[in-house]
Amino acid sequence: MSDQPSLGKIHRNKHFNASILLLSLLLALVWLNLTTGATPISSKEIVQFMFGGELSDKGWETILLHYRLPKTITAIIVGSGLSVCGLSLQSYFHNPLAGPFVLGISAVSSLGVAILLAFAGSIGYFAWGSWAVAGASILGAMVALSIILLASFRIGSKAKLLIIGVMLTSFSGALLIYFEQMQDQRALQAFINWSFGNIATQLDQLPFLIIPVIAGLILLLISSKELNLFLLGEEYAKTLGASTIKLKFIIVLCSSIIVGCITAFCGPIGFIGIAIPHLTRMIFRTYNHFILIPAVALCGACLLLACDIVCQLPAKAIPINAVTALIGAPIVVWVLLKYNHEASY
Repeated sequence: MSDQPSLGKIHRNKHFNASILLLSLLLALVWLNLTTGATPISSKEIVQFMFGGELSDKGWETILLHYRLPKTITAIIVGSGLSVCGLSLQSYFHNPLAGPFVLGISAVSSLGVAILLAFAGSIGYFAWGSWAVAGASILGAMVALSIILLASFRIGSKAKLLIIGVMLTSFSGALLIYFEQMQDQRALQAFINWSFGNIATQLDQLPFLIIPVIAGLILLLISSKELNLFLLGEEYAKTLGASTIKLKFIIVLCSSIIVGCITAFCGPIGFIGIAIPHLTRMIFRTYNHFILIPAVALCGACLLLACDIVCQLPAKAIPINAVTALIGAPIVVWVLLKYNHEASY
């Protein structure tokens, strides 16, 4: 009997080690997010505060509890949600460039918010606790994803499907300009700032963001087996007993809710959904969604936390989208070069 470890055991050990490293990185980035900012707070003070002690400056408590802690939690939820949505869309469409931002889902979701504010501006200039704003954003995401799904039945080419996503983004952008002009100056400025991406949510808003996103992620994780079968092709997945109609419904529902809620609270955040799945596959060397979905969520949370730290380094904080684009754009170029022959996924 051989003493050599099996290949499966070696892979499991590698996945476990990579997961531990990512969790350690996540904790380190959370700590940096709590200590970094215009007002530096020492690690000693934070540890003391966590164990029931008082901070030497009363203002620091407000900064921690009402700004940095909610922002850190939001970065974890947003990074995880967008990344897993990108993974499920790439697997479903067999397209390495599929993602909420590229397929126009984020853009149409933003359009839903703009239309709502244009006709119901009295709701209070981005009262993000309102279900109306989240509902408009989710509805916009659902419309965009439904258009892409319907187009996928008629169009077999990945490139043409991406072009439809780009056209959706352009069309939504044109309508956004129109509806922006219907708002007063104060609401218009709030909308423009929101469109740059902002993860600085309020503490009382977090349940409205966390609960739908976590529910969507759990549902996608439960669908890991079907997503794995879809990698072999839709027809082959059917022969193995996968319910393709059910999976389509789950992907539409979960992606719309996750992207819609995130866009409503944080604005359209680009490149996370398309870049993170590729980085995670490189690290874990697997296409098994039962492993990939938690791993992608961890990587997405780490990257967005790192981007938020970079945003705080200048004297004046810069929008999160500026940093995600700097990281995500080179990855998109790399993916285009790697899959220049439309290799099957």
